[in-house]
Amino acid sequence: MKPKSLLDLPTELVTRIFEYLDEPSLLRCKPVSRSILTLIEQSISLKYSIELYAANLLDNSDSPLSKSARLRLLEEHQRAWTEGPWSYRTKIPLVIGAAGSPSPLRAWELTNSTFGVAGDHNIRFVQLPSLLRGIEKHEWGLEGFDFRIRDFATDRSQDLLVLLERETIMPCLSIRTECSSPSEFAYCKNAPFTTSWNDRIYVITITSIPPYPDLMLFIHFSSLLSLVCSPTPPAYIFSWEEWGPMYTRMVPRMISDTWFCYVHGLKVVIPHDMGSDIEVWDFHQPAVRRRSGIARTSDKKLETRNVADSVSYNDVSEDGINLFYKDVVTSLPYSISTFKNPYPTYTEYMISEDCLVVVLVGVSLRFRVSKA
Repeated sequence: MKPKSLLDLPTELVTRIFEYLDEPSLLRCKPVSRSILTLIEQSISLKYSIELYAANLLDNSDSPLSKSARLRLLEEHQRAWTEGPWSYRTKIPLVIGAAGSPSPLRAWELTNSTFGVAGDHNIRFVQLPSLLRGIEKHEWGLEGFDFRIRDFATDRSQDLLVLLERETIMPCLSIRTECSSPSEFAYCKNAPFTTSWNDRIYVITITSIPPYPDLMLFIHFSSLLSLVCSPTPPAYIFSWEEWGPMYTRMVPRMISDTWFCYVHGLKVVIPHDMGSDIEVWDFHQPAVRRRSGIARTSDKKLETRNVADSVSYNDVSEDGINLFYKDVVTSLPYSISTFKNPYPTYTEYMISEDCLVVVLVGVSLRFRVSKA
């Protein structure tokens, strides 16, 4: 009697079994046989899981949309980040208070897709819209704080607002979870998917003494955690060779230290050498590997390419003194999508789940959404 195989089971049951696998395991199953490949490609739920993984996104089980509808929106969302073009533009004045009596701008924050600005005693929030995720532009504010605000931070998933008071000898935190309009500040529960919190890219800026250039070092948070969690003696210094060459990427460039929200998840928005362009660097390795088999593409609005080669970096002054005592080798792969800057005279940018934000310094804040 011929032995039974997994594929002898009903398709619905095999699909259900595969749904218990994580996404890397699903991807490893695809080349096993043509039958398994077909089964995975024709399953909405399995394909949706793989696409979420490739995009560094998490499903929102509270979304009322079907899996097929969420998959369609996800594919359009990813095409918008890799193919463009722009589809929405709006303007957000950087002012606090009523018209004609603006309050001094003290702090600003871009968290996920919520932009907030604070004055002395009030905060104004703007929910940046997402055409594909069904999020509308919305504005609201909180007023009447009995202290002067120095800085603030938000976490909409926890309905949390943290304020740093200004008028104290030692800075004081004021943690508040109540809001005048809880439903407005609540997390966007109907969005079909959101950025994964499982990993993020850390950017270490190295300010050098002239004539050496400033440097940026990129590393995954998960890579740092893997070092901390590895079995080592209580006191241990990790040498550069143990983590630097494989897990980092060093670039001779510096980002504004004022408009610092240039990182979201594993994406970084970078000014191009030419002010007319904006670059989005994606350090999500499944996305990089997926694009590795795609030839470099470009059109009038966008260019996409991968950077995967190891780079050896050092710099020598006119006196023949090296910046580093030996060459620094880094090799973390990433992909680059280049967009045309709608305001080429301005080169300060921020990034959110769905938006590229162009800061018009001294004027206002504008952002454009590329079908996202």
